[in-house]
Amino acid sequence: MKYWLKYCAYATLASVIKFPTGWATGLILPIGKIPFPVVYIPFKAFSTGYGFIVIGITLCGIFPWPWILFSNLSSNYNLPIGDPFIALRKGISALKKEISDSLLKLKKNVLKKYLDKTKEDIDNINSEINNLNNEIKIHKENRPPRTLKNLIEYGEWKEKKLILQEQSITLKTKKFKLSTKYRLIYEAYSIGKPIGENNDPSDAILTSIEQQEKIINNQLDNLITLTDNLDKVLAPFPLTLQPETANFGPSLRTLPKFINEIDTNLDDNINYGKLNPIFNKFRLKNEDLMSSNYNSNNSILNYNEYKNILSNSMSVIIQKDPFPKYEMLTAKNFLPGKPWGDFLRKKWAVRGGKIYGFPI
Repeated sequence: MKYWLKYCAYATLASVIKFPTGWATGLILPIGKIPFPVVYIPFKAFSTGYGFIVIGITLCGIFPWPWILFSNLSSNYNLPIGDPFIALRKGISALKKEISDSLLKLKKNVLKKYLDKTKEDIDNINSEINNLNNEIKIHKENRPPRTLKNLIEYGEWKEKKLILQEQSITLKTKKFKLSTKYRLIYEAYSIGKPIGENNDPSDAILTSIEQQEKIINNQLDNLITLTDNLDKVLAPFPLTLQPETANFGPSLRTLPKFINEIDTNLDDNINYGKLNPIFNKFRLKNEDLMSSNYNSNNSILNYNEYKNILSNSMSVIIQKDPFPKYEMLTAKNFLPGKPWGDFLRKKWAVRGGKIYGFPI
């Protein structure tokens, strides 16, 4: 409850600040209706499989009314009370987790080792290329004069030059293939990109992983289809919580409506206009892998710098954060322009002002 006591203190402050839209009728006198801010007092919180439920009381002037918060953080429709599919949903969720863990274990155990082996092969190729470049340089510096006297010697030098050039092309081609394979494995390991998108059919390991990946993904697709069918049944119910929404419960001002929506699309929380430039700056590119300076500061291999820049940019990358962790419930994050503060003032307080207080 420590979280919700602090959260509701800021929610009450948001109502106080958001005059007049965050206020409601709290006192009725002969001279008219007197508006007051809405005070939110939590009593009990419950975690659910789809989010959470908080129960409390609101006080607007002299008018109290029970207060309920329903948060559906899942991508499915859910009934907060009397869900007939709750046991089935739990079984599906457990099975999906088991299947997803199988895929994760497959990638962690197999791809990481293969990723390290491929990087080692690229490093060895880089070393061979550097040695060959030095040999080509020395060979070029020892070029004999092109005269009749040195015709045979020059011919041997020329032949050696062609051999070195052919070796250089062969090594660079081999490195390009390894670099392409490394990028494929890296993206599959780090961001879950399917192996089959760019798989080399001649690579037995990747082909094997691709086949197992298809089997696992088919199992997940079947479970998702089953969940979608449950959504079609639940969607028309008046008590159904929409996916990714925060909602207040009923009030005298909105009856018989049971669910009063505060905000939607809670998962739409990333500002990709800010994130993509950071990601693109550190993205592993073919030209990085083709360079002998492989451990470049401009790639994801410099993970500490990437992590620091990402961490320092979170305030502009996160554009929606209605229920942050306890440590983020601060005055700084309540300020205008901060996702949490904007949610409380523009969504929570305004919706509360419309449904609480005297029903007149």
